[in-house]
Amino acid sequence: MARGYCGTHARHIEQGKKLLPIVGYPGYFNWATGEKGYVFRTIGLGGKRIRILQHREVMEKTLGRALLPGENVHHINGARDDNRPENLELWVSHQPSGQRPADLVTYALEILARYPEFIPQTEMRIAA
Repeated sequence: MARGYCGTHARHIEQGKKLLPIVGYPGYFNWATGEKGYVFRTIGLGGKRIRILQHREVMEKTLGRALLPGENVHHINGARDDNRPENLELWVSHQPSGQRPADLVTYALEILARYPEFIPQTEMRIAA
């Protein structure tokens, strides 16, 4: 038996399986780095195992809300394991189909309603 490991990890070592390294992040525990370089943890929820990606959780805590459909988190420096809030950007991948002006205006109004915190506080002038 492998000293210092729980039964499951000791069994994996005995079977020759590679253990993923545990990485630290202030206030977080039991995070691992996956094959694609993203930091994650796995939790049990309703009898299923759910993978939580650290960069998404950090962004949700930064925003103070859950990510919406079509929202993604981008690593500014390209390092998938660098999940400091200052290295993460919120990206929106949703876009309307078609390019008719009426569709674009409708979409623009939807985006403004969804992200009021990003609207500059200066007066907007619309040319007539």
